[in-house]
Amino acid sequence: MRQTLLFVLFMIFIGGCCSEALAQTKNSKTQSTKTIQKKDPIVGTYYCKRSREFYKFSSDKTGTFISSGMPVDFTWTRKGNDVTIVYKATGPQKLKFDDKKKTISEYSSIFGTTLVYIKQ
Repeated sequence: MRQTLLFVLFMIFIGGCCSEALAQTKNSKTQSTKTIQKKDPIVGTYYCKRSREFYKFSSDKTGTFISSGMPVDFTWTRKGNDVTIVYKATGPQKLKFDDKKKTISEYSSIFGTTLVYIKQ
């Protein structure tokens, strides 16, 4: 009887330790998955003093361009320094992203020069 009781207690102890170790393993896998999914450095809001316009890039690959208080939504993709934004009405537009300077640049035919948007 005593051996049976010791065996049962031992199995309960082992089961408790194993379930705790299993929970820790699940938590570490969840944390490592979260660590792998880093935020793209382009995510944020950019402002151009010359044109007084904003670009806002979200982590879900959507964004908003704001000119004269009027927002226009877009989707975006980035490959290195090249950023492509796609508006529903007008189609794709190319921008340049500089991660070190935290800027986005685009050529403006209205201003006849390249506009630089600085991350806020």
